[in-house]
Amino acid sequence: MKVKLLLILLSLITVNTFAQEKEKFKIEKGSWNYSGQLSLNFSAVNGGFDFVGDIKAQVGYTIKDNLVLGIGLGSFNSDLPLLDNSSNNFKMNGASVFTYLKKYYPISEKLAFTLQGEIKYSFEENEINYLAAPVIKNDVFSIGVRPGFTYFLSKNIALETNLGFVGYSYTHERTLNNNTHKFGVDLDATNVTFGVLFNF
Repeated sequence: MKVKLLLILLSLITVNTFAQEKEKFKIEKGSWNYSGQLSLNFSAVNGGFDFVGDIKAQVGYTIKDNLVLGIGLGSFNSDLPLLDNSSNNFKMNGASVFTYLKKYYPISEKLAFTLQGEIKYSFEENEINYLAAPVIKNDVFSIGVRPGFTYFLSKNIALETNLGFVGYSYTHERTLNNNTHKFGVDLDATNVTFGVLFNF
């Protein structure tokens, strides 16, 4: 009986301690978030060098404790060789604008799991320097969720990561007048990002 009571008491203490720790993580209502995120990927492909880069800047306002509403801008670039031992390659450049709602789920005093709901528009230009191929221009609309983590180094500075994108995207190819729809999980290089958050 004493052992059972002791176990119950220890369980209550543990739960209470964990709850108190979670309460310490708080991005307070009324504060502003400024963040920048970067994704870079280098690899050897088709005897050449593949590069994919993506950079984002976001600003958000905390409308409720641990809930941020904001907007962001992005820019991306890729250069992919097509054929072995040749100078032919596929290039993609573009920019994006998006609005987001980000929720922080505390794990410990400094660490939180995050879900960022997002609506985004992107403009892309795709070029293949092979046989005078035309430049393909795309409009891309997407809506979905980005899971990630935030870890606070101090009261106002944190490290952030996003680990993919789950959602729907619609692409309209201006040049070829084609439309494509896509739904699912996207873990490409531009959707796995790392960055820094400033909260004031």
